[in-house]
Amino acid sequence: MLIFGILLSFMVIKMVTKILFKLIIVVLIITGLFVTYQVFSGTNIIDSVTILYCDNENRDEVKCQCFVEPIITDLKSRFNEQELLELKAQKLRANTEFIKSYKLQEQNIKTCFTDHNSSSILEEILQDIKSSGLKILK
Repeated sequence: MLIFGILLSFMVIKMVTKILFKLIIVVLIITGLFVTYQVFSGTNIIDSVTILYCDNENRDEVKCQCFVEPIITDLKSRFNEQELLELKAQKLRANTEFIKSYKLQEQNIKTCFTDHNSSSILEEILQDIKSSGLKILK
């Protein structure tokens, strides 16, 4: 009976190990595909959001003034012009720094929207970003 228990436990451990190994492989492949997409897609969240809300043709004054400008100002305060250009060329890092600037300016952004009686507009912006294929926030 003891031998049967030991054999059964080894079989279970072997089966669980195979399943975990396959899951790890799948996660690595998905992560690799995501990173490859981010690097080669040409998606630059900084320029894309600026074009989306601050371009003369599509200008949305409240979204540009309350959302885009505080983030861009924060990025310009943390990086000089050359570093900002290099940052825009590095898509993954640009996304990370954009999120960091958003988090740093989140209270200012919300206050600005409240001042413009548009407190629910932040969800609309996040939806716009997601629908534009810039799926990095939330």
